[in-house]
Amino acid sequence: MDSGRGIDARAPERRRAPADTGPAAGGTVVRRTIRPRRIHVSASTLCTLHCPACPNPHGEIAQSVGVGHLRAADLLSLLDLNPWVHEVEVSGLGEPFLNPEMPAIVAEARSRGVALTADNGTTLNAASEELLGALVEHHFRRITCSIDGATQGSYSAYRVGGDLPTVLGNIRRLNELKTQAGSRYPRLTWQFVVFAHNEREIPLARRMAAELGMDFRLKESWAPELSPARGRGRSGRRRAGEADDAARDGGDPDRAGRVFCHQLWEEPQVNWDGRVLGCCCNYRGDFGGNAFFDGLLDVLNSASLMYARAMLLGRVPPRARIPCTTCDVFRSMARDGHYLRRGAVRVGSRAARFAYHELGVRRARAWVSSLGGQ
Repeated sequence: MDSGRGIDARAPERRRAPADTGPAAGGTVVRRTIRPRRIHVSASTLCTLHCPACPNPHGEIAQSVGVGHLRAADLLSLLDLNPWVHEVEVSGLGEPFLNPEMPAIVAEARSRGVALTADNGTTLNAASEELLGALVEHHFRRITCSIDGATQGSYSAYRVGGDLPTVLGNIRRLNELKTQAGSRYPRLTWQFVVFAHNEREIPLARRMAAELGMDFRLKESWAPELSPARGRGRSGRRRAGEADDAARDGGDPDRAGRVFCHQLWEEPQVNWDGRVLGCCCNYRGDFGGNAFFDGLLDVLNSASLMYARAMLLGRVPPRARIPCTTCDVFRSMARDGHYLRRGAVRVGSRAARFAYHELGVRRARAWVSSLGGQ
């Protein structure tokens, strides 16, 4: 954890967004102000696990976006200066609950009426009693727990260094605290990435999730070559009757990853030190400027981000300094000519997502699925 760039050691450089040099001939950049009510701010880029497909244990995160924790003061100043932000996703390129200031972050965000989520996923291998209490007391909205197995052997085959009994113990303690407080928050989801070594444990994991009061979600591996699932089509999703991130486009991760490109409009990603990454998948470089020092609206509407949005819509050609040009998802998009679509199509998709997450549709589907598995 001694990265040399932790909370106390960090001194981020004050930088301005690059000037606009204009699109190539025939291209169009729409200058529409982006002011999303939900943003991502990575609470930490540290992690104690060594998952094979993750760039973190291989040092790629440290080299590109740095290793450290979000300061509570930075986030709270950001919220105070931008009261139109109502929800913040704190999980990203590391384990958010390793941040020692997380209890204070949770409490202060609640006092400002801002909901916090960890939908991108946490391991819950490390969580103090103080933190667990704060998550319940201050209504941390949602937590997705990455648990790829129902036994320690299966779980740790991918979550290398993880301890399943510790994770389940933290979940049980959260449930105890929720019962004591008479609260439904945080809502918990068990996310199960399917591999050959763990797919036989899907029924058991689903039952365990139900006993713990958790939603259950299967997810296609983004690195199937590590341990490809066998003989069940899309890794058992049809039998489970559940949605999967990589299933939206026929199981093609490049096509499925397009959903994250919309984050540049709807929920842009800010690094722990204020640099703007655009989406939760980007760890290769930033778009210039610093949200903590240059103003959130200014950096979200910088020339480079506006150009990136136009690229994703197919309105302008790729530009080398834009981080999206290094992404396999964009490369696939440009190769096939299948760019993003916004407008009514995307509004409908967002409405469906709200119903799924907030109006109980996901829970109803999980309940129906559990009846079919009995």
